[in-house]
Amino acid sequence: ARRRGLRQSIGGEATHPWDRATLRGAPADPRQSQPSQPSPASSPRPTLLAGPSPRLEGKASGQQPTKHLCPCLVVPDGVELVCAMRDILTKARQDASFSIIDMKGKCLSEIVVDETGQQCGIHVRLLDGTPLAWVRTRMLHERPFGLPEICFPSGQAFCTLVRAKSRRVVEFDSSCSEEDDGYEMRDLSGRTLCTVCGDFPDKVVNVLSPTGQLICATEPCTLPFDDRRHYQVRVAPGVDAGLVICGLLAVHKIEGAHG
Repeated sequence: ARRRGLRQSIGGEATHPWDRATLRGAPADPRQSQPSQPSPASSPRPTLLAGPSPRLEGKASGQQPTKHLCPCLVVPDGVELVCAMRDILTKARQDASFSIIDMKGKCLSEIVVDETGQQCGIHVRLLDGTPLAWVRTRMLHERPFGLPEICFPSGQAFCTLVRAKSRRVVEFDSSCSEEDDGYEMRDLSGRTLCTVCGDFPDKVVNVLSPTGQLICATEPCTLPFDDRRHYQVRVAPGVDAGLVICGLLAVHKIEGAHG
């Protein structure tokens, strides 16, 4: 089945903690301004930058308002967020850090993976050290089949991850087979905020709204200034990029290789 792309957004002004160049209006043909090339190791499934022009959808229609995890990282109307993240997460306890960068290498935020201290988890911070959110991973290491929580900086849980029923994932995203794993992020009342599905080892992943709209897509990318493994993340306008990034980090921690 063909992988769905993100719909093109309309260019506009952006007010955001991250650089305005990172929050950009999609060109008429996004392939004319691709900042990176797909990795040769990417999945054989058609990727976001292959085939028809990738397009970003706007705000999901009919979606109930939700308190944001990271209000300052909600992508403004008319632009899309494009960034790159390191592919380093494994199932083992880790003590590491890396930056979320734009496609030219500018640092946007810091990710600190600290699974040896009391706040065992993956922490998302601004460059000045201001905490934005974190993924609590202690349960992954201490409970059989435990799944992480996504939390406010205070440690209060914002949402939890649960394994999605394969039929529900396939219903929303035909690029996923019934053998593919999927995860839902659910708030404390049990309401689904979004669904994450795809080819996790190859980082070819879709994030879907509760109505099935594509709000984020990732794929492997090659950066000319860094030969380490990265994947590109594209987030639609009106979406809480902080929540999406935490969700991706949580899922890749669950699905990571055995360290």
